[in-house]
Amino acid sequence: MFTKTLITLTLALTMTACANQTTTPTPQTQATETKRDYAKEIVGKWRCSLNTPEMKFSSEDDIRANGVWQSKSLLQIPLSETVAYRYQYESTDHWRVEGDQIIAKNVAVSNIKELVSENKTERSILNAFETSNPETKKMKQEFLTSLAEVDDSEIRAKITRLTPAELEFESGSKNKTVCTRVM
Repeated sequence: MFTKTLITLTLALTMTACANQTTTPTPQTQATETKRDYAKEIVGKWRCSLNTPEMKFSSEDDIRANGVWQSKSLLQIPLSETVAYRYQYESTDHWRVEGDQIIAKNVAVSNIKELVSENKTERSILNAFETSNPETKKMKQEFLTSLAEVDDSEIRAKITRLTPAELEFESGSKNKTVCTRVM
């Protein structure tokens, strides 16, 4: 999930969206705790979100003890406060923990689709935007193609908070992904 999001968001920046993610614990928890087993603690089902001015990302994640991380994700790239491109996809990552870092490597992406707005006004605005910016269609296609590609890169995320109910992690860009455990 996270690897694919980062790769595709680079292209989405040209369409006014980009983002990446990372994980680590806080100095306060490091100072007061002995060595934690983050790998055991993050196993479970989570609902995650990452919001930046360029995009809104949400996912339902199943992080398994066998090293498989499956996600169903929704990515929204706003053109204005009320109009956005929306994409939905599923992904599978292999993950591991090293210290306070989650390392994820994307292995599969499927069921990629652009979600077309049911709102006629929003559809009209998007059509007008694409008509006046013909390069947008090409960028959207490149974005969808890059989202479907799987590569060998790994994403490291620093865990900044981990409780039984919450998981937060951040990337080098300091964008925080916030997750709540689903019971």
